[in-house]
Amino acid sequence: MGRVDVVAERARRRYAVRAADLDDLEAVCRLVLSSVEELDGAPEPDIAESMQAALAEELGSGATLFLLATCAAEPCGIVALNLLEHPFLERGSAAAVSKLWVEPRHRRTGVAALLLAECVRWARERGAPQLLGSIATGNERAASLAAALGMRPKMNTWQLEMEDRDG
Repeated sequence: MGRVDVVAERARRRYAVRAADLDDLEAVCRLVLSSVEELDGAPEPDIAESMQAALAEELGSGATLFLLATCAAEPCGIVALNLLEHPFLERGSAAAVSKLWVEPRHRRTGVAALLLAECVRWARERGAPQLLGSIATGNERAASLAAALGMRPKMNTWQLEMEDRDG
């Protein structure tokens, strides 16, 4: 049993993980918008509304699995999972992790390890040959957790903010 498994097992005593459904839309939106706000600042109201509509569509379609971590039945962490198939993927298919976020007061308690352990279990059950995810530059805690899980850096994503050039 690896370090992540030990931390996840310890977290199971206090936290539970379950699949979200449309009844959880408000909690899913709150957690995802909180993650966006932490990284990029508060989104404009129209962006928040369009994100809520997109999340409702993702939840309703079943193409994305959202897992919620709860403490005393209150959602406190989230992760999204998708199965990807593409000839350019190293092994043809993969499970992809996104939107992993834990409320600040529940960090360093094993919630993220518990969510990722569930992601690994879910991916294995579906025969995914690999698990992919992105980590924001500078997020050393997430990078350490991914490394402890056995993940390794594979690629960097670079971004250029395009300014409005009409003016």
